[in-house]
Amino acid sequence: MRGQAFIKQTFEKGLYRTTWNVQACVEYFPMRNSELLIFAHLLYKGHHLTRRAQALGSTSPDTQRISVGLVYSIPVF
Repeated sequence: MRGQAFIKQTFEKGLYRTTWNVQACVEYFPMRNSELLIFAHLLYKGHHLTRRAQALGSTSPDTQRISVGLVYSIPVF
């Protein structure tokens, strides 16, 4: 067939990567009896590759995220 290619690749059984996930969150209510909330959230996800995965050309996609914000609940009644 023209224009099509199929490569058969076999993988060994075993472990290729391990993943770690760490989260931390801090919340602060600045006033008593207030609906205002200020927060900071940290997220880290790390991938540790074995030699098998590195031999296949894999890269370690470690991700980090920091979220900061505020939440205010509007009292309707």
